[in-house]
Order: sequence, then structure tokens, then C-alpha cells
Amino acid sequence: MEIDKWGKANRVPQCLKTLATYGAAAKPMLPRLRQLEKDMPAHGMKEELAQVTALIETIKDATGTVELRSLD
Repeated sequence: MEIDKWGKANRVPQCLKTLATYGAAAKPMLPRLRQLEKDMPAHGMKEELAQVTALIETIKDATGTVELRSLD
């Protein structure tokens, strides 16, 4: 999610919201989300930290699959 880049305050929350729609299919992203959770305070993103923590728990507990759609 490139939290060291410009525009992170708007971009990161939107990316997290989108990732949440993937449910259990997002489980491979858990290691990256845990790293993001560790890195956020150093980048001044303490408010978004709760959103990442909640998303990690949601994905971890998710079951089932999400039907993927083509961009075409």
C-alpha cells in the first residue's frame, strides 16, 4: 500500500476497504497486513491502525469464497 508515498491518508483506507471485500480470499495478504500494522505508527497513521487491526481479524476469521469478476 506504499505508506511512504504521497496521498496515503486517502489511498490506504480505500485500499483496506476494497481488500475487505475479498473475505477469505485475502488470507495470503495477512503477512503484509501485519507488517503494515507495525509500520503505520512510524508514518503518522495511528488512526488508520485500528482499521488494519480490524481487517486482519476479519480476514483471519473469514470462510468461504468470493466470486471474482473479470475487468473486461
